[in-house]
Formats: sequence, structure tokens, C-alpha cells
Amino acid sequence: MCEGLSRGENVKISGFGSFILRDKGERVGRNPK
Repeated sequence: MCEGLSRGENVKISGFGSFILRDKGERVGRNPK
């Protein structure tokens, strides 16, 4: 997963969700549940 994020790819985890890297200055440490 970390390797995919480092390449800027969308990482999807079955049964959990998906992580998408965004260039926007979003708040760091945000943990939506």
C-alpha cells in the first residue's frame, strides 16, 4: 500500500476503502471514520 501511495496511485483496500493522494493542502492528521 505504501509503495502505491508513494507512486501517487489510488490504493484500494477491499472491505476498508480507498486512499487517494491529493495535491490539495488538506489538513494533516485527519482520520475520518
